[in-house]
Amino acid sequence: KRTPLLGAINMGGLRAMNLLVPAIWIDRIPDQQLVIIAAAGYGIYILSVTLLGILEDAPRVQRRTVLGLVSIPPVTVALILSGATPNPWPAAAIGFLLAGWLVWRHRAGEWDQGRIRGAMMWLLLGTMIYTGLLALACGRWPEALAILAMILPARLIARTIALT
Repeated sequence: KRTPLLGAINMGGLRAMNLLVPAIWIDRIPDQQLVIIAAAGYGIYILSVTLLGILEDAPRVQRRTVLGLVSIPPVTVALILSGATPNPWPAAAIGFLLAGWLVWRHRAGEWDQGRIRGAMMWLLLGTMIYTGLLALACGRWPEALAILAMILPARLIARTIALT
């Protein structure tokens, strides 16, 4: 926490390893390269969210910086879904639509701590969307639907318990 950038890089790296370590130990994963790419994308995603969280405590933030940090996670997801997954349609299209919606939703206005916290909540819920869309892009419809079905309960929980 004393060095925010290093802490954010560490957090992104740890979250990427959440996907990589099991993949190393499981021999039956058909596409190790996809797991590595997905983990790298997840690491970038969490790095951006962590940097955004650091800005939550700043007295003033530049709008351009916040928009950049809000945009990186969904755009990264959409690019990974479109270029690295075996069946990118419809997951990549959904990813690009969600990225566009998130950027459009946060395009204007001043960024205060409450608004940054709200953007972080959507991005943290977005990790579930990322996981569900990855499952969808790998042809795992039942798993994708099960993961995506948990977003509504998670959103309801987020109304009473802060995700950040």
